[in-house]
Amino acid sequence: MFIERQKISEHFFNNALCAGDLFCGLPPEAEISLLTIKREKHFEKDETIFASGQMPCCIFILLEGEAQIIYQGATYSIKQNEILGLTETLSNLPYEISVKTLTPCRFECIRRDAFLAFLQTQPEICFRLLQRLGANLQKIYRFLR
Repeated sequence: MFIERQKISEHFFNNALCAGDLFCGLPPEAEISLLTIKREKHFEKDETIFASGQMPCCIFILLEGEAQIIYQGATYSIKQNEILGLTETLSNLPYEISVKTLTPCRFECIRRDAFLAFLQTQPEICFRLLQRLGANLQKIYRFLR
């Protein structure tokens, strides 16, 4: 059975991982550790945050403003607190999407090496990631059936 790529993309991008899902309710020492690795960065309107094919340097969390994902010519809105570049950061594979600002934006950025080191010391976050990624795989599997 042939399933239109656009429908699969829409399904995937509607299941975004938000920072609250991953970082909410951390033990105090984990919160402090996370605060030390986050950096805030401002981007102007029409600025590319990262482009498809680039190697991942950071994960990005939209705090303020409007931005969009560009994937295979289609665009998808980004929600506030959405985590971008997580899969690529974990797998060390090039970004599959591009992200561009529509208005001036403020992002939290966590460098790849700092995030991976953080994960090594925080099994709770690793478990949350596994749960969420597993749930996404299950949703995609059901969608494709």
